Amino acid sequence: MKLPTKITIVIIAVAIALGVAVAGTSELSHFKNIAKDYYVYYLTDYENSLEELGQQYNIEIKYRVDPDFIDEKGRLPPINGNATQLDKFGIARFSKILPEVLSQYPPDVIKANIESIRLSKELSFYGVRYGGSMVV
Repeated sequence: MKLPTKITIVIIAVAIALGVAVAGTSELSHFKNIAKDYYVYYLTDYENSLEELGQQYNIEIKYRVDPDFIDEKGRLPPINGNATQLDKFGIARFSKILPEVLSQYPPDVIKANIESIRLSKELSFYGVRYGGSMVV
């Protein structure tokens, strides 16, 4: 049985606190490793949900900033395109927001008009920072 995220995080936090109070610092590192493994597991869940969403609509969803994130022409002067990597909270946030946003449109419209979605923490072109948001 898989516990809801919030409940499991609380359980891990309590376990870490008990580890300090009862077992001392040697046990604390054990509980921290459990929390770290838990975090990696759930981050992978978020990444998988973005990948599945991309497959559902036949679009590429990129959230890792690598050399292909902005094409070569966009990176060169005078454009000087630059993007910064999303942190773990950004990946989690977008994995919940994107399905809601995309579900507001017919799948055929999305498939016909969107090839890829790029998610980044910051984005700039010509030295100007750009941003966008949508309240869902």
